[in-house]
Amino acid sequence: MYDIWVDTADPFRDFAALKLKEEKCDWKAMMARTYDAISESERPSALTTLELRNVLPSGVSSFTTEAWQAFLKTLKVFRLSLHGNNNGELEFNVAHGYLGFIENLDLLFSQLASVTEFRFAATESGLPGLSGHLHAAFPLNVEDMPMLEVLQLRYCFINERTARFIAAHVKTLKRIALEDCYSAASCQLAEEHTSWATFFDSIASSLETAIEPPPLESLFVSPRNLCRDRGLGDSDVPPGSTPINGDEQQIELALSIAKTTPHRRPFDYAVLDTKYGFMSEDEEENLDAFLAGHDQAAFDRIIAIIERRSSGKQELL
Repeated sequence: MYDIWVDTADPFRDFAALKLKEEKCDWKAMMARTYDAISESERPSALTTLELRNVLPSGVSSFTTEAWQAFLKTLKVFRLSLHGNNNGELEFNVAHGYLGFIENLDLLFSQLASVTEFRFAATESGLPGLSGHLHAAFPLNVEDMPMLEVLQLRYCFINERTARFIAAHVKTLKRIALEDCYSAASCQLAEEHTSWATFFDSIASSLETAIEPPPLESLFVSPRNLCRDRGLGDSDVPPGSTPINGDEQQIELALSIAKTTPHRRPFDYAVLDTKYGFMSEDEEENLDAFLAGHDQAAFDRIIAIIERRSSGKQELL
């Protein structure tokens, strides 16, 4: 799997250098020919939806061409999911080529001038979002996708940059979905430590200060249930669960709150292994954050804004 970079990271913005690599590698050349065929068709503007599914994170000369960039500007829907898999020992995010690919995705994102729906999915083998060792900053800039209505991210670390991106689009965004996303607020390898509360509060503030009533209709974050960490590894955690660990009395208190207050939910925190790059739940942070309740309060702040807007709309009808 790691052979796709052939010992060196791709020169993502160097067309000539990428062409040389494509001449030496058939599958890279096939990728380039495919993208070129799409963007250079007689009626590329007739294509309004583009889904790049399970893409190998490798530089492609096509991404730097005027034809490809012009084609991206006409799209209404853009979906991108990355190939990412581990070899049983090392994760994809220990490979500099993978991190470089993530950080150069602005070659695509910056061209999506007409997009109203943007969906991106990485994998557990390498969650983007942050700067730092074994992390990759996710290049969503506030000026990108000015017409965006639907934003869906999967397997990403939340961060201030994404919060600013959302804040810059409150006039257009209708639906936001964060699926299997995590906070790395306690990860020592990250250069930024954004809690879920900080992330939500930043978005809520932008919604509250918007001149016009924001059109946001829904904010979805993958629901989780608290579970006691058994020390058996993440693979033994039930699907849809957030493991907690720490003081026994605190654990019992958290489980009791979760049982008696169904509205109260956990938001996941995770860290990366310093050697192998694998992601693991931060059970202690999960416990502390749930008991503190700040994440839930900030999330509820956004939901309240959405509900007020919906109620006001119903009254007008």
